[in-house]
Amino acid sequence: MKLIVLMLLILAGSLSAKVNISPTSLDSVFAGKTGGIILIDAKSGEELVFNDSLINKRTTPRSTFKIWNALLGIETGILASADQPFWKWDSVSRDIVQWNKDLNLRESFQVSCVPAF
Repeated sequence: MKLIVLMLLILAGSLSAKVNISPTSLDSVFAGKTGGIILIDAKSGEELVFNDSLINKRTTPRSTFKIWNALLGIETGILASADQPFWKWDSVSRDIVQWNKDLNLRESFQVSCVPAF
């Protein structure tokens, strides 16, 4: 949740005012967490990296792609509400039983429904 808040603050700041983020502020957000992030200033190309050793390790994106796919849907107008129909279940029985039904966007996020995204 803190990562999402940080991302939203960065996006909001890029639209209106400059947001100053330092390695120390990233350390406090990620304290006690396993994760990594790279922030790139689009104008200068300057990179701010948290947990360089993890960033350079090749892994799958896991659930991070869901955020961007949902944001693209919202920005392009394909998605108008978190409560509108989003995932029409394809009748394939999956191990995670919460995925085996039609879901709206909110529910898809809550149960991390990979096939919906």
